[in-house]
Amino acid sequence: MKWISAQSSKLTATNAQLLQLVSFTVAAEEYGLDILRVQEIIRTQQLTRVPNLPDYVEGVINLRGKVIPVVALRRRLGLETIASDKNTRIVVVDIHGQTLGFIVDAVSEVLASVLKPWNQLRASALSSASTSPASVNWTPASSLCSTLNG
Repeated sequence: MKWISAQSSKLTATNAQLLQLVSFTVAAEEYGLDILRVQEIIRTQQLTRVPNLPDYVEGVINLRGKVIPVVALRRRLGLETIASDKNTRIVVVDIHGQTLGFIVDAVSEVLASVLKPWNQLRASALSSASTSPASVNWTPASSLCSTLNG
């Protein structure tokens, strides 16, 4: 898959689709969420603890009058918990009409990629080596939601 800059807007291949991902890191791994699912990215703030929630739910925040549960992705993924620093962010996303916040180690950038139909991907894979930059673990929001639900 070839990576293109976020400024590119013309797609030359028929049936190609532009996918923009918000890139973030958790424990030195890079992940991406569809930019259309991301409502905003905010600095960490004081969370209100709520009793009887799963241990990976850090608490809730009040974001402009809306109460949003905040999930610690490190804890949910079974990784070592670290203290927040100046790069730690809360990524606020909409998943099937529900708004959630995810605590991540850092937000990197917005990546854009042209998705080609399967037959074009197969042909290009057979004819040349991959030219993509470092691997990105792209996680559809619905899969992340399934992971969070248990």
